[in-house]
Amino acid sequence: MQRNLMLRYKTSIQVRNFLDKLGFIDIETPCWASPPRRRARLPGAFARA
Repeated sequence: MQRNLMLRYKTSIQVRNFLDKLGFIDIETPCWASPPRRRARLPGAFARA
């Protein structure tokens, strides 16, 4: 697992450096996701939006 994380990290750095040299910029965008609906599986229960 640690080896895979290190490989992912190094690959990511290489790709970012490559794209940076081409003039690209890195913009982090938030990931908007709805929270899981816990009560949706219960019969007769209403789920909050």
